[in-house]
Amino acid sequence: MEKLQSINNLYAEQSIVTDLIYELKMVTNEKLNLDRENVALKLENQDLRQKLEAAECNTKIRKNLFDFQGLDNEELRERKLSMLEISNLKLSYCKQRELFEQRQDVLLLQIKHLETKLNENNEVLNDLRVKSEKNYKKYVSYKNKIKQAVIVIKNLASGKAEKRSNKTCQTEHNM
Repeated sequence: MEKLQSINNLYAEQSIVTDLIYELKMVTNEKLNLDRENVALKLENQDLRQKLEAAECNTKIRKNLFDFQGLDNEELRERKLSMLEISNLKLSYCKQRELFEQRQDVLLLQIKHLETKLNENNEVLNDLRVKSEKNYKKYVSYKNKIKQAVIVIKNLASGKAEKRSNKTCQTEHNM
């Protein structure tokens, strides 16, 4: 009886899990559908904006045409010349900007190259400093050894001189 009840409990739990999985699938499918709908609405919105921009551009062109129709030939020539001048200035500006950017790129490359050389020189300088410190330590060590050797030699020389004088004194004393 207890086994039957535990099996029924397991089936009930399994049924709940199955229902939850089914609901999860439903919610996931609904989310996917909403995402697709959202993408479609965004595309439609973008399409409408493009159409609106095109319509505004056409309206501006028509307005400019109406403005030009009311002008005489002299005014049209002046506007045309000013538009050409503006166009030339824009072109000149673009060329200058392009030249500036090219020069800037060249300078940036030179700066990188110089930084690389500087880093290499700093490494060499650091190596030379380390070698210099080692050589100085060796020099100090040798200098101290030489001083000690000179002291030992002086002591030995004075010791020999003392022995000679002692021998001379002893030989004179013995005579």
